[in-house]
Amino acid sequence: MKSNLTTRTINGIEVEMGSGNVFADLGLPNADKLKIKSGLVIEITRAMQRLKLTQKATAERMGVPQRNQLGT
Repeated sequence: MKSNLTTRTINGIEVEMGSGNVFADLGLPNADKLKIKSGLVIEITRAMQRLKLTQKATAERMGVPQRNQLGT
């Protein structure tokens, strides 16, 4: 896949400068929505850790069903 990202060399290594949205850089559909969703997951995880909540307690507080790692 040909990238539209800016390429430069740092310490002899060629690197591409990201756009700030890794999902867009990878050419994924709905990249803006994916970035927002990932940001929400990060904030929920931080709140869980700060409040020392389990996944079950967090789901109950949010009024959503707890899902396992497989998404079911």
